[in-house]
Amino acid sequence: MFGTLIEDVIASYRAPRATVRKVIDRIDGWRDVAMLFGLAFCLSTGIAVLLSLMAGEGGAGLGFVVSNLLFSAVAYLVAVVLIHRVGALFGGKGEMIDIGAAVAWHSLVTVIFAPLVAAATVPGLAGGAAGFLALAQLAMVGVVIWLLANFIAEAHGFKSALRVAGGLFAGIFMLGLVLSLILPSLISAS
Repeated sequence: MFGTLIEDVIASYRAPRATVRKVIDRIDGWRDVAMLFGLAFCLSTGIAVLLSLMAGEGGAGLGFVVSNLLFSAVAYLVAVVLIHRVGALFGGKGEMIDIGAAVAWHSLVTVIFAPLVAAATVPGLAGGAAGFLALAQLAMVGVVIWLLANFIAEAHGFKSALRVAGGLFAGIFMLGLVLSLILPSLISAS
């Protein structure tokens, strides 16, 4: 089973739609989706804690893990519901569990980027490689969105992953715009 998991993770970068279709077809309920999400969370949080300890930072204790779990679970649920509902508005045929499996699989497949994310959040971890790190993170964002667009397109039955990627960019832009309008007033009020 573990060998198949590793093979599917690697295959997700070569043939994302075909691989996520295999994953969706193997899902036998929300328990399987929760296991994918849980494995992705444990791996990414474990990497973040390990890198924090290696950098000599002490802020990666139990509080970090619990708050990260709560944030990750809420973000996952919001993402699944939004992707399901917005996709349905544009003719998507994916069931909620298909979208949940695709998003959980995306979380697992992109765990390899956890060191890049941790390097951006742990002071002193980047050292003298800040410029290279910034370029690597930019490339990472492109790969992450490309994978998510393909996974969503397959889960919803859309023909074009490029259009899904455009929708993701538009959604992220709108979210950023709304937050940039709301957050300053919330911050200044406190």
